[in-house]
Amino acid sequence: MDENIYDLADKAIKYCVKLGVDFTDFRFQNKRTNIIRLKDANIEEVNSGQISGFSVRVLHNGFFGFASSNNISDILSVAENAVKIAKSIRCRGNVEDKSVLSESKVIKDTLTTKVNIYPDDVDIKEKIDIIKTANSSAKEVSPFVRTVKSIYSDQSSKNIYINSEGTSITNNGVSVNYVVVPIVKKENNIQQSYGKILSLGGFDKLILKDPVSVAIKTTKIALSLLDAELPPSGNMTVILHPNITGLFAHEAVGHASEADTVLSNASVLKGFLGKKIASDFVSVIDNGSLKNKNGYYSYDDEGVKSQKTEIIKNGVLNSYLHTRQTASKFGCKSTGNARAQSFAYRPIPRMSNTYFDKGDYSLDDMLSTVKDGLYLQGFTGGQVSPSTGDFTFGIERGFIIKNGQKTKMIRDCSLSGNILEVLKNIDAVGNDCSVDMGGMCGKDGQSVPVDNGGPHLRIKSMLVGGRGD
Repeated sequence: MDENIYDLADKAIKYCVKLGVDFTDFRFQNKRTNIIRLKDANIEEVNSGQISGFSVRVLHNGFFGFASSNNISDILSVAENAVKIAKSIRCRGNVEDKSVLSESKVIKDTLTTKVNIYPDDVDIKEKIDIIKTANSSAKEVSPFVRTVKSIYSDQSSKNIYINSEGTSITNNGVSVNYVVVPIVKKENNIQQSYGKILSLGGFDKLILKDPVSVAIKTTKIALSLLDAELPPSGNMTVILHPNITGLFAHEAVGHASEADTVLSNASVLKGFLGKKIASDFVSVIDNGSLKNKNGYYSYDDEGVKSQKTEIIKNGVLNSYLHTRQTASKFGCKSTGNARAQSFAYRPIPRMSNTYFDKGDYSLDDMLSTVKDGLYLQGFTGGQVSPSTGDFTFGIERGFIIKNGQKTKMIRDCSLSGNILEVLKNIDAVGNDCSVDMGGMCGKDGQSVPVDNGGPHLRIKSMLVGGRGD
């Protein structure tokens, strides 16, 4: 079957070249997915699915055409359709809209995720029993636990990328994920928390990370919120836990650094390349090559090797996140950030694993100089405007800091401000670094896996409020 795919892709690429295109590439995907949803001990959903298909993208006289299909035998007609689309767009387009591709190395590679236990080899009853055990263990923590919801999912995929420059990459991947949401209630006070296991690898990775312990830990966090107070309001010093640091790295910095957002005049970072936008000791990184992370990939969806990109380096905006198309417009090379949800979508600039780099301060050092402030962790939602940099984030929990010590626990906080102001107000960066706070990131109707994180950050002034403010 695979040999047939390679042969058909080769025919399609040669056919497009005969039709006069400057460049063409082919992506094939076959992905199997299993999902189990439980509420307490009750099974709400058991679902298995498979998607299989391919796409052809062409660049003809500076304009892209893209077409896809689920039927590989249609490959020549799909290729011809992609060329027709490119020609049609060229007739309607402006000279300013023309594209070229930045240079890229020719790659020939085959990758396979190391797996000890394939998810498809595990009986579905065993998967359900593991989740039920985790749910029941969480419910036994306290009589205040009302409901525990869990989702298990696994996927196995084969991805093939071939282009007219000679690149040919095959990637066989496996992942297993688990999410738990315990809901607790005490009188009229209802709280919940969110825990997860995201594993690139086989079923054994899930067992190693122990869903039972994750469910119990997450439930204890939810229970602690029942007796927590609402926070004080106003501008104050805050110390952010790595999971909030990651939120800022991804939502406030990462999205604004995606080059298509910059080119469309929708990024607050437009025009700041090479300029100082943060404190000297602030660096923000996107790194798709960071192994065993949710946003890891060896090559992006243009066949470019993933890499470490310093978006901000020592306070200076150092780079945007690029595809080959956007990189050409900035006179640079792709950063390996061309990503697509599946074969049916065009690759666009997307983050991978995005995080603040570590600094020199211990958490105790950060706390010691704070007379009045807050220590915050846990994300409950929010919104960011990449064009202005303005944001509002919901924070799950934290502690009031008094004279360098964490005291009363608080809940239901909000953080508001502008990312350019926050970056300049960071006055201490922790010497720890955790990158495992991710999930799925949506943009332009596409969703891809990502991770984010960083060290503890101290910000000398941020606007904090409770939900009632």
